[in-house]
Amino acid sequence: PKKAYIEVHCPQNIVLATYPGVHAQILTNLIGNSIRHGFSEASASNKITINIIQEDDGEVVVHYCDNGTGLTEEAKKRLFEPFFTTARKNGGIGLGMSIISKLIIEKLNSEIVLEDSANGACFKYTFRKSIEGEEAQL
Repeated sequence: PKKAYIEVHCPQNIVLATYPGVHAQILTNLIGNSIRHGFSEASASNKITINIIQEDDGEVVVHYCDNGTGLTEEAKKRLFEPFFTTARKNGGIGLGMSIISKLIIEKLNSEIVLEDSANGACFKYTFRKSIEGEEAQL
């Protein structure tokens, strides 16, 4: 089985009122995609880095990068389309990135973008540290 080393950088004093289940699903899908699509073999050099930054204006920025094979030009263009997959022959159904995008748009009122990277795949999304007008778990 393929494996990856995950490194997380996050301020220890960050306090959020958000949707923990949404963030868990986003990160689970991103990690699953990196392992399934980004890494071609089990290697100790497979690495995922997650940097979380709390901005002064109340925004929280999540940078997610892997050092895998990266994306083809076609995959970059169609990445968030429902049912687009490069792994159909391996059982992929192409909903992972579509679900991630939908969760970020509908639940976090933001967007996810693919960032330029010399190698691997890098994404950035932001969200408010407090949800206005809705109850959330601390």
